[in-house]
Amino acid sequence: MRTNKKTTIKKPKISRYAFAMFDVLGFSAWVESTDLQIILDSYHTLIERAVLMPSKKDSFSTVQTPEGALFAVGCAPHYAYFSDTILLWCPLIPPAVGDFVERCSDLVCEALAMNIPLRGLSHLERLS
Repeated sequence: MRTNKKTTIKKPKISRYAFAMFDVLGFSAWVESTDLQIILDSYHTLIERAVLMPSKKDSFSTVQTPEGALFAVGCAPHYAYFSDTILLWCPLIPPAVGDFVERCSDLVCEALAMNIPLRGLSHLERLS
């Protein structure tokens, strides 16, 4: 016996996100002169030091709202990297934004300390 069940697809919720994209300058020359495993290890180290930052894991912050103080536990933003691109993003909620901007800044500074020049941008965008 055959039943005709319709599969319902849930619509994604529209949310706001903080988003940053960074580009490694001189990537082609880096790839030509360096073993790929060393490049991958460098990306991993950069993400560990600047984005995941174990010392800032579960950091505690406060945000003043009209209703009073909002206390929140911070966490690392989401990330992805491929080729010469590093992406960071997090939900656009007050406690997360300050930490997100700080980690983006830390990423650029740590990359420069590791001789990995970056350029990038951050943006607030509605994603669906």
